Amino acid sequence: MTDSAQPNLEYWNERLLVDQFPQRRAHRYITFDIDQGGLNNVRLVLEYVAVVAAITGRTLVLPPQRPWYLIDTEPVQPGHLSTTAIDDIFNVPALGQAIEVLAISEFVATARNHLDIPSRFCEPGFFGQSTLEQYVDWSNWLYENMEVPAWNPYNTLICYPDIESARSGPQMTEMYVDNRELVEFTPWLTAAPVLHFPSNNQLRTLGPVATMLAATDHVMPCIARRLIKHHVRYRQEIFELAEKIISEFDFGSFDAIHVGPVAESRLGMLGIQKVGDLARMDPRRIEELLGDWGLDVGRLARGEEYSEVEPYRDPRSYSEENTFGSDIADRQVLNSAIITHAESVARRLRADRFRARTVVLKLKLGQRTAPGPRGYPTLSRRVTLPEATDDGETISRSAIDLLARSGLDAPIRLLGVGVANIVRESPGQLSLFEPRERNARRERLNDALDEVTRRFGNEAVVRGERGGAERASLSTQIKRGERDESE
Repeated sequence: MTDSAQPNLEYWNERLLVDQFPQRRAHRYITFDIDQGGLNNVRLVLEYVAVVAAITGRTLVLPPQRPWYLIDTEPVQPGHLSTTAIDDIFNVPALGQAIEVLAISEFVATARNHLDIPSRFCEPGFFGQSTLEQYVDWSNWLYENMEVPAWNPYNTLICYPDIESARSGPQMTEMYVDNRELVEFTPWLTAAPVLHFPSNNQLRTLGPVATMLAATDHVMPCIARRLIKHHVRYRQEIFELAEKIISEFDFGSFDAIHVGPVAESRLGMLGIQKVGDLARMDPRRIEELLGDWGLDVGRLARGEEYSEVEPYRDPRSYSEENTFGSDIADRQVLNSAIITHAESVARRLRADRFRARTVVLKLKLGQRTAPGPRGYPTLSRRVTLPEATDDGETISRSAIDLLARSGLDAPIRLLGVGVANIVRESPGQLSLFEPRERNARRERLNDALDEVTRRFGNEAVVRGERGGAERASLSTQIKRGERDESE
């Protein structure tokens, strides 16, 4: 290994992590609002602004305390709510090891003159016992007077050090960019004394933080993820409280730690009936009974998860499904739903430049056979195609054939269509099993459908025999390879 290569391979080293970021710039700050959603949303925002502060050499200003959703929900006294501060939940000293961090009172005392901060915010103790109204007053003043980039990981990709440099970097792929706007720190933003990231009815700083950054190489995005992993941490007291809750309450379903029915049965044979049972067990005993797998599941039961965030990897499958408003036995309605889902899956495959070799049909029967959420039997059927495809007609035809060959005549509660055995599309790939003319005609049709979809939305045009099917309630997020209808 050459001396010049070694530093790039040691980006995880803590000293190098801090050294890689720009030097702190005096009188340059990042301010942000506590998100209006739950704790996970608050953490996402903190991760995002911490990375922005690190790559710009700015000081991160912690917002004043305020009532947090699902935490401060009960009035402490008439006219007041309990409040929570960032450092009540997060380990601020750990964050301060990587970037400069200031409490709100220190920021106001330091910057009041050159930022013309109104005197009402400078009164002693203003932020110590601030009410929700005072918090909103401060937040609105920042929003109206400071520079607001209006960025978030869903819609924008930060290019470091600038767009032109990042274009040649490894993140600049169609799937990583995912139709997001490329943004950079322009001279105007760089010169601004304060960059503010709000959480209000117009803007929220939410999204996949692991893919917020593109650069000339892998190093800076990896360092940013390391900062998040090692320095945006909960306080030890939070873990102790979680451990106490687990020990005092008899937690139920193993679904929360992704243990399926077979593994759950295996645990039950050993007398482990609840997540709490597993969390309380001595790890040495778990290893003795269940080996390495048991140790992994035990860590999940105790809330310990140290795996790296994977910002992007090639997909293993694509799927769409829906739960019907009432159980359906009409084969025409079921076929129409299959066509709907097959077209959506195929469109996403083409957008990501993948093809699939296997078509999967998922069915949940309408007749309950056992109590609980798993009481409805779920069946799946699959077929491997002669060659990989990204064509909706091919996928729907295969799925409809699977339904016909299943022999089912019972009403269906849920229906899904998916594909697996994903392969990358090869330029100019031709079909071995269809005439070249038919293959070219189908590709032209798909290209036309995709163009109409890009311009007018996913439902702008459908095949003539297609009916409609709503997505299941848990599948309404914007998926890989799909256009965001809200834009």
